Amino acid sequence: MAEKLTDLLDRMDAGELQALCVLRQLGVTRGDLEVPDQLVPVLLERLNTRLGDPPIAGESDPSLVERIRQEPQPRSRLLRRLLHKLDKEGRWGPSALRAHSLIRGFSEDERGLVREVAEVLVRINWLVQPAGRRVRGESVYALNPDYHREIEHLVETGELQAPAALAHWLGASD
Repeated sequence: MAEKLTDLLDRMDAGELQALCVLRQLGVTRGDLEVPDQLVPVLLERLNTRLGDPPIAGESDPSLVERIRQEPQPRSRLLRRLLHKLDKEGRWGPSALRAHSLIRGFSEDERGLVREVAEVLVRINWLVQPAGRRVRGESVYALNPDYHREIEHLVETGELQAPAALAHWLGASD
């Protein structure tokens, strides 16, 4: 048996482009409209996701947003907001965001720190700049799917399981 690709994507808690890239790596060709049943668990594992009701577009868990807002440390709050923004927009792997768009939604005072943390995230490989990808001469950034669990854990709990460079940045004074 096989499941229709559109039905599967609707029930997945992951970005469509990310899922299509993994399916391509698994040998599902571009024009296939069905995903073999034996590939569904592999796809879910690689995406670190589950099947369920489709998320409502543009919405996220209000309790998560509130927990991030209540974060007492300004740098940690900013980091979690940035990672949550990129995750919510599905900016994983090949789905990248232009550099100037990283700072959208942050106050003028926070924008310098957003640029700083983006540099740190690039150094620790949580944020990648896809090779050769530029939009109108501007760099683009995406979350590295290899660190999905660590990023999701940090966003949801505020607990840092990250390299020393990020811990050092978080400990720096404003």
